[in-house]
Amino acid sequence: MDSSLALLIIVSLVHIFAAVMWIGGNFFELMTLVPALRKNSKTVQEEIATTVPVLENKNSAITATITIIAGPILAYQYSKGDMSVFLSTSGGNAILAGGLLAIVLYVFGWYAGLIRLKIARLTKITLAGVATKGSSEQISAIKGLIPPLNSRLTKLIYFENFLGAVVLGLMILAATL
Repeated sequence: MDSSLALLIIVSLVHIFAAVMWIGGNFFELMTLVPALRKNSKTVQEEIATTVPVLENKNSAITATITIIAGPILAYQYSKGDMSVFLSTSGGNAILAGGLLAIVLYVFGWYAGLIRLKIARLTKITLAGVATKGSSEQISAIKGLIPPLNSRLTKLIYFENFLGAVVLGLMILAATL
């Protein structure tokens, strides 16, 4: 097996595995974590809100970055350096559109990560305030900030999953053209 084919296979596997982890993590959060948070007690919700979003944010950031970096490398390898193929063929157009949407998805993912971290920070502040007998007005004010952020995050996760499905569809379309 020649080295360029081996590199192509390795980069393809890395790209696909990272993309599955990225989109799968978002799907897990939407289909499992969000409903679980709604069904549990406040204590469980606070515990989950201070740990899982931070871990999910790290997973998402790493796998998204790997996917975004491996994509253009893979495109270059498949095109053998002739990037005009992405403008002149329907399969190339689908890959190009999917890649651009993946970058948009990446940006939305970073924004969602910032919201996740803010929710975790506010939850920790609230828990610390209760533990140190902080003023009830301050604790209530901080607690009041969390539900709108949760709502924004949930909508963003729905949008991320929709956009991820579109990117995935475009890549499947490109593979069939």
